[in-house]
Amino acid sequence: MRGSYTVNDITYYSNSSGGSTTSSPASNWTETLYDFNNGSCGGDPSYEAYAPMSGGVMRARITNDAYVTSTSCGSSTKLVGSFAPDSPIVIEEGTSGLQVTFLVTNTGMTVVPGGSNTVGGFGSGPFRPKFEIW
Repeated sequence: MRGSYTVNDITYYSNSSGGSTTSSPASNWTETLYDFNNGSCGGDPSYEAYAPMSGGVMRARITNDAYVTSTSCGSSTKLVGSFAPDSPIVIEEGTSGLQVTFLVTNTGMTVVPGGSNTVGGFGSGPFRPKFEIW
């Protein structure tokens, strides 16, 4: 992942560990997703999440290889998502195709607050599907 976010006219860029820096450009980093609550197998882990967004609601589960929702941190192998649109996606007899694109611009990342209106770091976040019917 890679990202940037501006607060009070200061742009913060991701560094190679997902932290933040004011030095550009943003660096790529890899995040291992253990749970949706704290991300590090501590505290009260959560293996299901939902994110209301423009156009509907994205839901996600962290599962094992059999697609069963995880019950213990660190044993997961898959991230499974579903999207419930606010409006029906209509496929009619004359429809030739359906394309789904997962958008991550201005979404797909969590900005972790730092102290005094700063950015402390970055993390993964929900992506947004775009449906095109032709």
